[in-house]
Amino acid sequence: FRIAFSRLISGLTGTFDKVVMGVMFSSGSLGFYFYSKNIISMPDQILRTSLTNPVLSYISHSEHTDALYQLQIVAVVMSCIVLPPLAILLGFGDIFITILMGSGWAEFGVNVRVMALLGMAMCLKGWLSIVFINSMRMAEWNRTVLLELGLFMMLLAGCFYLKLLLQEFIFIVSLFFFVFWGLYYCVFCTINSRGNGNNKLFN
Repeated sequence: FRIAFSRLISGLTGTFDKVVMGVMFSSGSLGFYFYSKNIISMPDQILRTSLTNPVLSYISHSEHTDALYQLQIVAVVMSCIVLPPLAILLGFGDIFITILMGSGWAEFGVNVRVMALLGMAMCLKGWLSIVFINSMRMAEWNRTVLLELGLFMMLLAGCFYLKLLLQEFIFIVSLFFFVFWGLYYCVFCTINSRGNGNNKLFN
């Protein structure tokens, strides 16, 4: 139930921005945002999720007692693999989107570069969810995603009230997730040292 609850909250967080964008901007802008969000999530979905199952299977059957610490190390390594493609999008997303989608998307090139920050945040959130769920720290994780949802709804309300432009909206949304999960990831890595990670993972 707690895992289902966290996924429901994350689903709401990933939906509200599209709803607000649909109200504030044109259907064309909403379509760009939807497809661009799918594009920036590809590195995380393809690289991270393809290795998640074998890594978790290996660690869960490991005889070592520091399985949680091992998973944290793997999370850092996998983040280093997933983040470089997003860094390329951050620097050259305008060129990439034109090649991939055609010249009609050239006007959204800058926005794709900005949304690479959102992709990085999705990567960090994905790995943190794996660590928390497999160590059965669901109460703590649910508080985190609830905090994310609450702050994000406040941010969206502010964007709607200020009637921001499309580029401003995308920048603020992407920056919010990047800062939120970047800070949380740093705090998590600082607090969870090897000494308190000596727990077997639940399979």
